[in-house]
Amino acid sequence: MLLNLGEKRILVVSSAEMATQIVKTHDLTFADRLCTKAAKIMFFGGNNIALAPYGEQWRQLRKFCVLELLSTKRVQSFKYVREEEIYKVVEKIAYSSRKGEMINLSETSFTLSNSIIVRCSLGDNFNKDYIERFLKLITKATALIESFSFGDFIPWLIWMDTVTGLNRQLTKTSQELDTFFNQIIDDHHLDDDKEDKRNFIDLLVLHAEHDNLSLTRDAMKGIIMILNA
Repeated sequence: MLLNLGEKRILVVSSAEMATQIVKTHDLTFADRLCTKAAKIMFFGGNNIALAPYGEQWRQLRKFCVLELLSTKRVQSFKYVREEEIYKVVEKIAYSSRKGEMINLSETSFTLSNSIIVRCSLGDNFNKDYIERFLKLITKATALIESFSFGDFIPWLIWMDTVTGLNRQLTKTSQELDTFFNQIIDDHHLDDDKEDKRNFIDLLVLHAEHDNLSLTRDAMKGIIMILNA
């Protein structure tokens, strides 16, 4: 089924046979992802594994993510993070149980997954307030990415994005994220004694400095955003 949403043509694939045609037979034709206005801003130009156009740069980013960030060995290296965060949750549940307090398991599970991802991404050298600030920024950015932009579908109504306040919110949030990530990268120091416990920022900085991978600072920010959004 083909939908015309403003000036965008959207193909809806609703059968296994057509899905095979899209993802296998004609995968190169459909390899590029739609990068909306909000996504391009929030993900620092869209130069990351999820939104970058198919090509050599995308293949290099994908190879880096598969072999370095998400490999079995790397996932196992974060076992101590998962164990520590799960222990904290068990302790919290036990404490609440002794006090006869209600426990919101949905909220607890959400907090657990976020804590694990943030520690894997940024490391352990950040206090609770700093992490909460990061999570608030990620939540705000995700909401903006999901919001409707007139410019994406009806270009001649792009001025409406200013009227609705979308442009202002995108600019403000992207500047806050940019400042946050710049501070993390600028203050970053590799510790050779903790090679087996390197976080995602460690790996990004390491490969940006020593490999031929064209990993710009904005690309680093975009990758961390994709992993946490």
